[in-house]
Amino acid sequence: MLSQSQVDQMVRDADLASERAEMQISSLLSDLLELRALFLANVTRPLTVREAQLCNVCRVCRGKPGAPFLLEYGKEFAHPKCLEGD
Repeated sequence: MLSQSQVDQMVRDADLASERAEMQISSLLSDLLELRALFLANVTRPLTVREAQLCNVCRVCRGKPGAPFLLEYGKEFAHPKCLEGD
């Protein structure tokens, strides 16, 4: 059977591991957002449907999805008004 001090140490170790994992996830998320911004800044053509889905933006104007918005999976990911001029 484990002593109370052993249990306490295991809890502290688990807390430290959890904090490290949270920091790593936060760092990765920050890197992904930076890559997304760089991608969107360097692509001048309308995005493909898949690119728009991955970036969660209208494939034509690159604005955030909002009503009305076509979300036909694999077929379209854009504002209807943007598609009129596409």
